[in-house]
Amino acid sequence: MLRRVAILALSLMMLGAPAFAGTRHYVLNPGSSITAVCNSCSAPPTAAEPLTGSFDVTLLPVASVFDVAALTNLSLASTNFAVTGNGFLQRLGTDRQAMVLDTDVNGTKTLFTSGRRQHAGDQDIVIILSSGRVADYTYVLVLSASPVDSQQADADGDTAGDEKDNCPTVANADQSDADHDGIGDACDKCPDTPSGAPVTADGCSVDQLCPCDGPQSGDQWNSQQEYLRCVVKATRRLRHDGQVSRADSFRILRRAAKSACGRTVVALR
Repeated sequence: MLRRVAILALSLMMLGAPAFAGTRHYVLNPGSSITAVCNSCSAPPTAAEPLTGSFDVTLLPVASVFDVAALTNLSLASTNFAVTGNGFLQRLGTDRQAMVLDTDVNGTKTLFTSGRRQHAGDQDIVIILSSGRVADYTYVLVLSASPVDSQQADADGDTAGDEKDNCPTVANADQSDADHDGIGDACDKCPDTPSGAPVTADGCSVDQLCPCDGPQSGDQWNSQQEYLRCVVKATRRLRHDGQVSRADSFRILRRAAKSACGRTVVALR
């Protein structure tokens, strides 16, 4: 049955059949990637390259227990790869799916399959596909996509919706965050934040904004009051950004007041 559906779906696409009601346009989410494994050499697999792109999904009028959809206008791109083509998607029960893609990868015909049935969500499509070992390269595709009508606003156009984007004003499709503070590397002004420390919208903790040994300019604090004024300003930023509560900010200020930061030490002879 699956083979018959695949032939029908691909035939309809090659014949340029018009889209049936219910076509939805999907856009890739962060986390989509392509990896290449060389079958004719001893080179290690390439690093997974983030993918961007989109495709259309159209429900087909096929007599089947499960829904079958044509996947058309596939157009994906990474730094070194371009993937175009068509395919089909079949829902297998309420929470399983399978996919076949007939594509060109950098101009070479490549057939991708999902193999065993994979988990299916209500709207988003998240699936892993691989090509066979008959060519010079085997490719692994990781696709995570959402329909456009459920996409969030995306101010910087990097395909990561603003609500989930760890750097919403600077494009960073890979969402890289080396210090795991929730602020993307592309807009993190303090890239080495200690684990678990609350940070401002630009990725800085209180200790990074107000180092105990002196201001960020490199000078020493003139007094403890100067140091405490910096801590007060930093905690206000954290509260404004929703990172700490009022009680948390008082604890930070009490800790700063008890510290030796900014104090003048006079040596006695």
